[in-house]
Amino acid sequence: MELISEHWAYIVIRELFLGPKRFSELQQSAIGITPTVLTTRLRSLIERGIVASRVLAPPARVRVYELTPWGHGLEPVMHALGRWAQESPTGPTSGGLTPDATVLAMRTMVSGARVDPGVSIGLHLHDSRAGQDLAYDYGVVCDGDGLTVERGDVERADADVSIDSSAWAEVVFDGADLPAEAVTGDEGAVARLVAAMRRAAAEIGPADRSS
Repeated sequence: MELISEHWAYIVIRELFLGPKRFSELQQSAIGITPTVLTTRLRSLIERGIVASRVLAPPARVRVYELTPWGHGLEPVMHALGRWAQESPTGPTSGGLTPDATVLAMRTMVSGARVDPGVSIGLHLHDSRAGQDLAYDYGVVCDGDGLTVERGDVERADADVSIDSSAWAEVVFDGADLPAEAVTGDEGAVARLVAAMRRAAAEIGPADRSS
């Protein structure tokens, strides 16, 4: 735990679970971090073998940061911390979630969601809190075996959802209404997916706050 308990380390690690990111992306994702602090934190995580850096092949030729195989081994720890926070007797507190943080929360809290017949959704999340919007695409597949969410596109999607990442988290976890303009395609498929995720999230509800 000491390796990830340094200020900002947890957030940097979380933002790399779904794939490599450039320095500028990490700075936008870790809202409030300065370039100097981010540089220091990345250097520390690299020295400890949790993060690695590399330069992408042409034509990109940009430096990216990614988790090492050992760093990826922290995923069960992050899931456990997420469930622990969800069960807080005083309720979770949040200033919003980045796109990747929202998807990781889905993996943690609603991976047991099931829909029969299955649905495939293209999920396009952006973070409007960032100075320049962060935006990522994800493929969501939910069927009788459960829920999978990965960075990238999904083939033959039943529908597409384009929405702010914090707003999507409120739809899934807090029962907020999904704006109609956020959906293109089969609205019924999206409604079934949302209902299934809410049922799964309810099974990992907060502890009794009256105790």
